[in-house]
Amino acid sequence: MTSPRDKGSHLPFWEAGSGHYGDTLGKQSIGASSSSEPLILSFLDTIPVQQGQVFTIGDYGTNDGYCSMHVISSIISQLRKKHGESLPIQIVYEDQEKNDFNSLFHRLSDETSYMSKFSNVYPLATNVNFYKQCVPDGTCDIILSSIATHWLEKLDMQFKDTYMHYFASEEEQRRFNTEADRDWTKFLRLRARELKPGGLLIVLHDGMCDNFQASSFVRDATPTSSRDSTLQEKNKLVEYTISDLGSTVIDLMLDFDSAWKQLREEGVISQKEYDDCIIAFAVRTATQLTSPFMEDNSPVREAGLSLIHIDELVQPCVFKRLWLKKLLEEGVDDRDSFAQNMVTAHRVWTQSSFASSLSDMRSAEERAAILDKLYLTLMKRIAARDPRSYKSDYFVGRLVARKE
Repeated sequence: MTSPRDKGSHLPFWEAGSGHYGDTLGKQSIGASSSSEPLILSFLDTIPVQQGQVFTIGDYGTNDGYCSMHVISSIISQLRKKHGESLPIQIVYEDQEKNDFNSLFHRLSDETSYMSKFSNVYPLATNVNFYKQCVPDGTCDIILSSIATHWLEKLDMQFKDTYMHYFASEEEQRRFNTEADRDWTKFLRLRARELKPGGLLIVLHDGMCDNFQASSFVRDATPTSSRDSTLQEKNKLVEYTISDLGSTVIDLMLDFDSAWKQLREEGVISQKEYDDCIIAFAVRTATQLTSPFMEDNSPVREAGLSLIHIDELVQPCVFKRLWLKKLLEEGVDDRDSFAQNMVTAHRVWTQSSFASSLSDMRSAEERAAILDKLYLTLMKRIAARDPRSYKSDYFVGRLVARKE
């Protein structure tokens, strides 16, 4: 059972130590960190390193470490080449108190982990959430956060007739943006305290276009839209630009919205349960990511943090690629597997929010059955789409800042 303070939050529901995140959603999320590895390594040599001091890497919002393991290994390798074996390297893994740290520890013990390749390396973990200070002032040389900072500290509002912010009314979005901006500024100020002078903060964030309007992406009720029908004979995926995609996994968000509404219309959930559902996360534009640095009398700049890089990219959906591979190699158009992969992955971060809106008067069995029906409804909707054009790609905003 979730508590009031957990409402809208992402909480793990799987068996601790099972590696479920890396086996599901991690397979899609890892693309953001993997494709950004060259960017991260290109800035690494700009960090001042003093012999005799510990070099500390922070991995914030790590989950089970699946998405960052290779990047951190590459950072250690580059440091070893330049500074030798004598440089002690410390990795601080951060996530919320209910995180599946057991899976992280299992990954660190695996023979493929960087721990089996390098010596004088010391991984640690903290369950202090990143809206608090996690380490003492001046501890970290580099702090990484990949697809995590969209989660808000809390959200003191609800939306009318939707579960997330960019389907909300203009007035609701204004109120939401005020809260989201507050949290983002708080995150940046805390990291500024934790970084050493010359240290770097690198954030990979779920993004959307500055001019994004969710209403322009609402599809027809028919499962196969006109854009799908033009691709029936083409054995390739649509390669979306940033402006075409609009926002991260936008078609999935639309299908989630429709599936939750369907349960209300069928009487599976009450109007109150529908209204009570909210996911406390913020998909941000590049302007929203950079605005704390641009403001007059910026508290972020006053804390010593300066923006040095911002860009955006589209990270293709791994599950669409798996679907296409099976189509080309086996001649099998397995849309059911595509839908199942998508739903299993994105159940990871959504289930706790939907569960927290269900009445406490319901039995555990009834609540579980409702959640299963929601994700089955979602799976059927996705299976009716053409994966070639399904907008399940990640829109990633990439920000680099330096502590002066």
